[in-house]
Amino acid sequence: MSWLGAVLPGIYLLLTSTTHLVPGIWPYDTKRMLQFGLLALLFLLPVAHRRIRTEFGQVLAAVPLWIGVTLAAIFAWGTLSALVNARSGMHLANSLSEVALLGSLVLGMLIVAACRRLGGRGFDRIAIGLLALTGLAVGTQ
Repeated sequence: MSWLGAVLPGIYLLLTSTTHLVPGIWPYDTKRMLQFGLLALLFLLPVAHRRIRTEFGQVLAAVPLWIGVTLAAIFAWGTLSALVNARSGMHLANSLSEVALLGSLVLGMLIVAACRRLGGRGFDRIAIGLLALTGLAVGTQ
């Protein structure tokens, strides 16, 4: 199951780099929808698999205190900035969703790290293969 930690981000990179999936929707919005879907699937990995959940806890515990404090400060600064600079309710919602997305990406990165620790060489082969495929697909466009 830990190989999904390599496959999901790899497929996301491949799809968003090479296709326009939804005609009539701005490509940025399509990529954003794919990000939310990828993150939802990534967050299900520790819920569904005990070893990934245990490894995720160990990865989280290994994060140095200064990095945790720095990330919390950045998150707080982004939230405060969104609250102070919003011109309307829609601007506020968009700004807060960006802060939430960036926080989710940090957690997603830690889940991928946990999957990598469990997956070993097989994980590396899948990740490198998908990165190479993305590079070839982008290069031939």
